[in-house]
Amino acid sequence: MNLDHIALFKHVNGFTDADSAAVQAVSSILVTIAPQLTDEFYDQLVSHPETNKHIEGRLDALKATHRQWMTELFTGPHDETFFARQEIIGVVHVKVKIPPLFVSSSMSFLRHEVVHMLHAKAESGELTCEQFEAASSAILRLLDLCQMLIDTAYEAERLRLLSEVTGMKLRLIENLIALN
Repeated sequence: MNLDHIALFKHVNGFTDADSAAVQAVSSILVTIAPQLTDEFYDQLVSHPETNKHIEGRLDALKATHRQWMTELFTGPHDETFFARQEIIGVVHVKVKIPPLFVSSSMSFLRHEVVHMLHAKAESGELTCEQFEAASSAILRLLDLCQMLIDTAYEAERLRLLSEVTGMKLRLIENLIALN
């Protein structure tokens, strides 16, 4: 795990300890939306044949894993251990050959739906406007950070495959890319 990259990403995208605290402050509400969010997420995935073929026969297990991930996302802490788990999630997605397009479109779906569900909680009075705004902003930044960490696994695998196919050392490939 490259902590310098994580620190730079957090600096640029603005995710701070206050954001982590904003998410954790409403985690009891967020955890209650995780099952519905997971169901809607998988309903969306199974509705297309390309994404459904990665789910067939594993829907219940995948939903359980997703609910667990959502719970960890919502309850924190958002520390090095959390970031390491996000990288492992990326490695698993690479190993089971989930196309990167599916990951990024899935994260886009989650970003939209979690804010939509939080907004409903704010409209019902379960969250104040301030809590909604702080938590929504923080969760969006946090999901972006998770996606960056997952994407890192795809980048590493592509570089590894390029090295394997060409016989070039990874360092040489990285230096060639840096020349651009």
